[in-house]
Amino acid sequence: MLTSIIPQRKGQFTIKGRREDLANHLRKAGNAIGKLEIDIYSFRMARVIGYFEAYLVTGTIQNLEDGYQVEYHIRPHYFTQWLWWIAIPGNFLLLLYSDLDLASLAELTMAPAWLRYTAYLLFILSALLAFSWLVQSDMAITERHLKDIPFPSPTQPLAVEDNGTPRS
Repeated sequence: MLTSIIPQRKGQFTIKGRREDLANHLRKAGNAIGKLEIDIYSFRMARVIGYFEAYLVTGTIQNLEDGYQVEYHIRPHYFTQWLWWIAIPGNFLLLLYSDLDLASLAELTMAPAWLRYTAYLLFILSALLAFSWLVQSDMAITERHLKDIPFPSPTQPLAVEDNGTPRS
């Protein structure tokens, strides 16, 4: 259960062409995601939010006959992963420590202790699960940057009327 809360994504894709095509693809993806470190057989990208690396994209490169197969794994940064593991028991212990104050604030003093503790634990797990869904959606955007490099925005109108004015 706890490992499903920590978000991660895995997958693979194939790039047809030469080694330069693969390197250009990974460089463009690295610019869109954050930092890039590339090797002959592997690469590492870090999704940078502000000054911090939020999560990592690590991958391996296999040479095929007509291209390259890239396997990737998107997972939280080690520091962020440790925060996940500390947050689950840490928040629960904090709430247990301040049980009397929270119970009086929530007017649950008449409820049995096991009900309060269960409610606290379910609240913490639901908050972590909701936050992991947000991180998963950001990882999906990163995965799209990694696999499908976005094209630059067009500088001209895509469609023009017969009289020469741009369509709305």
